[in-house]
Amino acid sequence: MPDRAILSTALLAPEMASHGGVQSYMWLLHEALQAHAEAGMGAAPALWSLNDSAAALRAWRPLPGGTAVRGGQRHKVRFSLGLLADRLRPAWRPVDWLVVGHLGLSPLAHWLQRIGQVRRYSVVLHGIEAWLPLGRADLAACQAADCIVATTPHTAQRFAACNAVDASRLRVLPLCAQDAAPADPQSRLGGGFKLLAVGRMSASERYKGFDELIAATRLLHDQGVPVALHLVGQGDDQARLVQLARDAGVQQSVTFHGALAGPALQAAYAQCDVFALPSANEGFGIVFVEAMRHGKPCVGAAAGGTPAVVRQGVNGLLVEPGRSAPLAQALQRLWADTTLRGRLGAAGQAMAADEFSKTRFIQRHLALMAPTQDPPQNLPQTPLPGTSVASPV
Repeated sequence: MPDRAILSTALLAPEMASHGGVQSYMWLLHEALQAHAEAGMGAAPALWSLNDSAAALRAWRPLPGGTAVRGGQRHKVRFSLGLLADRLRPAWRPVDWLVVGHLGLSPLAHWLQRIGQVRRYSVVLHGIEAWLPLGRADLAACQAADCIVATTPHTAQRFAACNAVDASRLRVLPLCAQDAAPADPQSRLGGGFKLLAVGRMSASERYKGFDELIAATRLLHDQGVPVALHLVGQGDDQARLVQLARDAGVQQSVTFHGALAGPALQAAYAQCDVFALPSANEGFGIVFVEAMRHGKPCVGAAAGGTPAVVRQGVNGLLVEPGRSAPLAQALQRLWADTTLRGRLGAAGQAMAADEFSKTRFIQRHLALMAPTQDPPQNLPQTPLPGTSVASPV
């Protein structure tokens, strides 16, 4: 990386003025850039979001004074032309560092760099979208980026294995959870052994493992475990899942809460006994960290990026993806052993407060912008062959 001070920064995001994991991640990235400004190293970061309006962004969350905001309202051409028009303003100056919040926006960042709008940029990888060979435009954009940021070693490894991008540009920086709202004291989860899963119920994302959770609930019920499965989320696959619970004869033991946010969601995390999401293709799984903050043991699949967050026998249990019997066995073990549940939950809570804290997240991202050609030396390194990595995982 060139030895040049970073005075102006910007975030190029797909969407921010709505609820969701990607949206929360974008706000965390903006906070990291704001921390750079508050340290006296530059101006307030600009905020560019393809799918939002500028008014929606300002209404969603208070922004620091002097923040330049541009929303594309889902119109990519108009959005791009608006960014180009900024060059015509008398006070225009190039952005020194642009954080590209999604791989799909990297060609736009590359174009902005080529026309002199942006000097340097990083590209964020979320997970499954980076596990396949890139198209020509995306690959060229990643090859021109100063660094590529993945949330887990798994994503970094799969990206490097199928794309011709210099491995020294890869960094692994774990996510953290947003600041939690206080739990709603009026919200209650029913049942004896309360299992919680949170995720989008989409037909395109059946890898999340809701089918296996419903089947495992049937197996646990047959073993006499007083299980109550609480599913939080919504999507076009919800009706099928409701019917699946009926067909399995466990409709009385499965509650579909729909989308929850804020105090109601925090109450669900606080009141469950175990958090479980046996997803076969999770890029990171921020919901695990949210559950860990409440001291809950986690059950996930030994696949994708999940093992970087849920450590076998440390803060949770890992099971083979796509199979309900091993999942039921792990859940039955946690039901029967309250001491194990307490130990795993306490370890997860400590990890969430340290390894996956917002302070650590911001420090790692600030280190990326340091004017040096070497990886940050003050951060733990992850063994990722042929890759410079800053991560404690």
